Amino acid sequence: MSVVVGFGFPEEAILISDSRVSFDEPRLEPRDEIRKIYQLSKHLTVGFTSQHVQFTLEILRRITNYSLNKSRSQATLYLLDKIPKVARHFYNELSEKIGWKPLMEFVYAGVVMDRYLGVSGKLIFDLMKKKGGGHIPTKIAIGMQNTKNGIMSLPPPSPVVTKQVFPSGEVLPLVSLGFVVSGTGSGIAKKIQESEAELFFADSEIPIRLSMIRMLCDDYIKEAGIDTIEGLVQILKVNEKGIFPMMYSRTNISPEGKEIKAETLTFVNGEWIMEYHQTEKTIRVKQNPLIVDIKKNINVKKQSWAA
Repeated sequence: MSVVVGFGFPEEAILISDSRVSFDEPRLEPRDEIRKIYQLSKHLTVGFTSQHVQFTLEILRRITNYSLNKSRSQATLYLLDKIPKVARHFYNELSEKIGWKPLMEFVYAGVVMDRYLGVSGKLIFDLMKKKGGGHIPTKIAIGMQNTKNGIMSLPPPSPVVTKQVFPSGEVLPLVSLGFVVSGTGSGIAKKIQESEAELFFADSEIPIRLSMIRMLCDDYIKEAGIDTIEGLVQILKVNEKGIFPMMYSRTNISPEGKEIKAETLTFVNGEWIMEYHQTEKTIRVKQNPLIVDIKKNINVKKQSWAA
């Protein structure tokens, strides 16, 4: 298993994951090259943790096919009602085929474009008190002016995140402002809670929040020392304009005061590419070919590899 986290913030949703895949076969070393977070529609993403990656990727292929080609609506709430049911159907169908029920979870994160969001004013003021002042998102300022019976009414886009757990197929209640964690890295929740106020009120117009999340996840991976969690941190941001992968470049300063490019993360043709310029090492986290070619079927076998 691994770590996947979906966040809901006032004006956006964010989905993150690590990149490690491990194998049942002892002689096979874990590899940090699997993409775990994907787009389901213009405003909805999905990430997974799984005991059997090949099995889960086939379900992911089928729900992507449904979302792109068969769904009557691309509205986020409509898809969040239908897609988990489709996923549950194919999970049962494929588990019968392989003769066992692998553990897996989907984390869905997106934004709703046609609904106002009702939020507890106490939640917002508690976060403001915890942060101790600073930037207030425009939506929160609007909500403060539209408060009734302790509930702030925030204009869209409204974030939504949730988790679906298999083999039961149960879907947890939707979370609007907050986060949902999946995988063996559930301990990351404590680090998120410690930074929750700073993350909540960070300015989304500049990439401070994304950088904070990446560093928080990097630090957790290093500190936790969990074999099944490693590799570069993948991040997708969802807002009213669509879905965007996080890309960045980091530089070091030489003793002479010159900038030296240290590492660069880009997203090209469905691949995350991390380049470490000083060591000339490149890591490629590949797009799942099943999502590119959704008409292709695969032979799901009982032997597993986990993510």
